[in-house]
Amino acid sequence: MKRILMMLISVMFFLLFLPAVQYASEWWLLGTVKGDGIRHKPIPVLLVKIDDAGGTVVAKTRTNARGQYAFSDPGEGLPPKAYKVVLNVRPDLSIDISLADVTPRGWMPAIIPPVTVYW
Repeated sequence: MKRILMMLISVMFFLLFLPAVQYASEWWLLGTVKGDGIRHKPIPVLLVKIDDAGGTVVAKTRTNARGQYAFSDPGEGLPPKAYKVVLNVRPDLSIDISLADVTPRGWMPAIIPPVTVYW
């Protein structure tokens, strides 16, 4: 009887959390912008799909006080190499970061090499 009860609880637990797995991110990225001005002004950061000429913006964020930013999988079923990160440092200065060599590591973030900005 105890064994059947434990089995029933296990099945119910599995069925309860199964829908959450469908919406979980497949990968996520963590990056850092370094430089003297980073503490004074957050930098807008975009995740851009590179499959078309215009480049579709699929996600936006800003750096925090330490220059860090993060993106999760936008849910399009594509690997990180299908995107690029764009740092909008100033209206006249944008920096593109290729994700071609970034490999997802499951639940661990894929680390984007730090970028140092002088302004």
